[in-house]
Amino acid sequence: MLWLINPLLKNEGIIITNNINFNRWLMIDALQIEQALINLLTNSLYALQNTGTKHIEISAEIKNDRLFILISDSGPGIDKAIEDKIFLPFFTTRNDGAGIGLTLSRNIIEAMAATLIISYRIIKLYLPYAFCNNKISNNEKKKFISHLN
Repeated sequence: MLWLINPLLKNEGIIITNNINFNRWLMIDALQIEQALINLLTNSLYALQNTGTKHIEISAEIKNDRLFILISDSGPGIDKAIEDKIFLPFFTTRNDGAGIGLTLSRNIIEAMAATLIISYRIIKLYLPYAFCNNKISNNEKKKFISHLN
């Protein structure tokens, strides 16, 4: 998934660190989670536009039957004054923004019985963890996402 957004990140001089060190087949819709993650990473990209240090870090861990994905960036963070508005449809702080990225991402993630929390400079996704064994067919595997790198 990162290969899709990597040219944009490189063009902006953003260093991305992917600390995900496991590879599992997760029983979630790969295209939907990819769309949500691209939206979230795009927000990080825009948050880093006027900063000196441009860094995004992605990490994940499995704990208590949940997959925790964390995305953090070195941007200025979300202003406390707008924190409760960021998931409202059509709310944006960018001149060229449509205000649908975070709303869409949240809807996608919640449709998977998962949770999306954004606070200051950290994006947290909590996904139910159900992984497949290797006995499923390749056609079935296309429905799932294996890893984020």
